[in-house]
Parts: sequence; structure tokens; C-alpha cells
Amino acid sequence: MSIDNVVMGSPNVAMGSPNVAMGSPNVVMGSPNVVMGSPNVAMGSPNVAMGSPNVAMGSPNVAMGSPNVAMGSPNVVILSFQHCLQWIFRAYINKYRYIMSRNYFYSSSDRNREKDSGANAYGMFKGRLAFVAPFVEGSYVGSPHYVLRLKFDDGSGAGESVFNVAINSSSVVPNAEGSEKVLMNIHKGFKHPLLSEIESLSEGLYRDNFPKLDYLRLDGLIQLSDLRPIPAVSEDGSKYDVNDEYNSILGIDVTQGGTTQDYFNGSTHSERIFYPNLDDNLIVFAFGFIYRTHDGLHETHMNQGNVIGEFDSGNGVWQDGAVLIYRSGVYTALFTAFETQRVPTDNRGYPTDDSKPLLG
Repeated sequence: MSIDNVVMGSPNVAMGSPNVAMGSPNVVMGSPNVVMGSPNVAMGSPNVAMGSPNVAMGSPNVAMGSPNVAMGSPNVVILSFQHCLQWIFRAYINKYRYIMSRNYFYSSSDRNREKDSGANAYGMFKGRLAFVAPFVEGSYVGSPHYVLRLKFDDGSGAGESVFNVAINSSSVVPNAEGSEKVLMNIHKGFKHPLLSEIESLSEGLYRDNFPKLDYLRLDGLIQLSDLRPIPAVSEDGSKYDVNDEYNSILGIDVTQGGTTQDYFNGSTHSERIFYPNLDDNLIVFAFGFIYRTHDGLHETHMNQGNVIGEFDSGNGVWQDGAVLIYRSGVYTALFTAFETQRVPTDNRGYPTDDSKPLLG
């Protein structure tokens, strides 16, 4: 029984009657008409108006869903019992949500990603690197991200536009929900058949007609055993990040100074220090989810294997994120995941019953 189909206090369901078995196969909880004529309804109950024209006296079945029967009357609903049931259902809502998502193909991610057409949907962006903004602790609100600011020509004649890509660059201190360490695999000299597909694409944003990524299902994409945790702190106790690795891969010289620019991460604005890229032939292919403003990508990491909780709405298959960098004839792939994610996953991206942590 799906919790989403049980409306507590609905005029169509007699929630307070002691003669109604909530899980009985004789009670259709989601139907506008509830047939209460099974052995679960006592014919002499004070909750049934015996003189009603809709109650066949002596019949073993009583039609309680008739439009002529007031289902919300005090004779049917016992409020105190109803409130008790509401409390019980709230206590177990996550459990039932998980069961229904696994067995009946319900997913909160489906709802979230259908809110806006084309927004917060999976996509790929191809562009040339213009600026980067390394993560600086305490410089802005939000998770640690290294930002790529790309430029592209959409062919409209309006000139070049910019597009932001956010990459996780640092772990956070483990919290009450468990470790939040970022796992990273930097694959220099990356080769894969999908490269020939994306090389032929024009610059710009793609919502379809591009190769989708899946860390578990796309052969040859990544060996999960190659993922390594980014330490939360360095040996000297300072914040650890992968800024230096990213700067080296991209050829960024931060000693030359940067400029303060506005950065919008899809929900909030902040000021970040951006450093220029001088190689106009450096091409970036980014896979992830599109900002609602359609001018950036985030979630450029593995998007499956999250347990029920804050992040399971992002679960799915063939929607994993990554960043592929083409510089001086060589591809470098940046694959990112989280220590809390589990594998294998089912055909909806949820961990299977026998799943284990990525580093397990």
C-alpha cells in the first residue's frame, strides 16, 4: 500500500471505524469509492445508518462509497484514532517511500526533474576554457567546488557566451550522517570510443543526442577501484583540496593574479576570484545536471547508489557526471563520487539489497 495513496481524513475513507482493516484486500484505499461490504464491516455497527436508502438491509455487502452517503460525518470518522494513524504513517513514511520506489517505480527524482522543462535535467556541454575559479575555504557559501567558466559560440551571430561547470574539489568533515569524503579518479591519457562521438559535436549545451555516462554500465569508462578519497585535511592540519592538480591539468598559473567576478551556482550569487586560461584550444566536455537558469552544470559526479535520505532523489542510471579535458592532443578524465554511495545499483540507480560501499 503506497503511503502516497492514503489521504488521512479524506471523505472517501472511514479512518476511525474499528471495523475497517487498513491492510485488508477488501479495502481499496486509493479508490474514490471504497466498498466496505466485506466481512470487515459489521452490519449492526452504529457507524452505519441503517435507514439509509443506499444500505441494503440484510445484504452481506454495504456500499460505503455511494455519493448519497456522507463519509465525513461524525458517525464514520473518529478523529482521535485518525490522528493516531497519521502519526504512525509519518513515522514510517521514509520506509514506505523506499519500498514503493523499489517495487512500484516511484521516484522523487522523477518529480524533481520534471518541474521545469529542460532545467535540472541531465545534459552535456562542450566549450573552450576561458577562466577557472579554484576553491578557497570560507570564500563563499556552499560545498567546495572548482569552477570552470567556458565560452562557446552557439552560431546565432550574437558572439560568444559563457557557461559554468562546477567540480567537487574537497571533502568535508564527516558528520552525523556519515563520512562525506569525495572520491576522485584523475585519468590522464583517457581513451574510449565515446570520444569520437563527442568530438564531432558542435559547441554548446546538449539535452539529448549525446553519449550518456554510467560508471557501472558503460564498459571501459572507469574502474571503480581507481577512485581514491580526497583527504579532508592535509598532514599539517590545513584544508586539503585538489586545486593544484586541476591547475596543473588545465595549465593555469595562479601566480599571475586573477579578477573578482560574479558567480551564480544556479541558486545563489557569490564573488569568486577567476584566473584566465591562455590556451584557446583547450576544450572541455562536461556531463551533469543543468542549472535552472540553463547557464551551468553541476552534479558532475556519480549520480546513483545514494541510500535513502537527503541525496537519493538524484539516483538514476545513465546519468553520471564527469569532466573530460582535451589539451595538447591528450584527454584527461575527471571522475568523482562520494564515500557514502553504494554499488551495485538496480535499474533505477538505488543500491541493491546486497550493495557495498564504493571503497568496500
